[in-house]
Amino acid sequence: PGEVESASRRWLAVFFEHQGPVAAVEVRQAFQAHQADVAAGAIAAVQSDLDRTSSECVRLGVRREESGAVRIAVDGGCCADPVWSIEPSNVLVQVAADVQEFVRGVIVDGHHRCWPECRKHDAGLHAVLHDGRAVWWCRRGQHEVAPIGKLASQAGE
Repeated sequence: PGEVESASRRWLAVFFEHQGPVAAVEVRQAFQAHQADVAAGAIAAVQSDLDRTSSECVRLGVRREESGAVRIAVDGGCCADPVWSIEPSNVLVQVAADVQEFVRGVIVDGHHRCWPECRKHDAGLHAVLHDGRAVWWCRRGQHEVAPIGKLASQAGE
């Protein structure tokens, strides 16, 4: 409901420019495929952060439901709300936050910790849009730790 996201409007304009008039079902299928591609890119970025900074063995993937909704799959099961956006930065933030919620309270190096964390401030990080970029943000220190997908193995150090 509401206004169409600007990234979706841009995608539709380019799609119709290249495809011309097509049936609604073709537009929907192409849009959902693009949505899945954007989600897959975000998942790869978050997976790399998770692999570098946690001992959790979580496998992320894209699940396309019969309804056409795109969801993040965690170890083969669905996680959180569908991904509706196709704006890469927005999708990165959503995927990172969803995965973060899934692995909340993980055991890292034998200690109950949140993921990811700013070790400099001993605080959990938050996936946010900052200056139009998807980043891991330390609220305690009010600073960007890293772009999502580029988190170092020792965040904040």
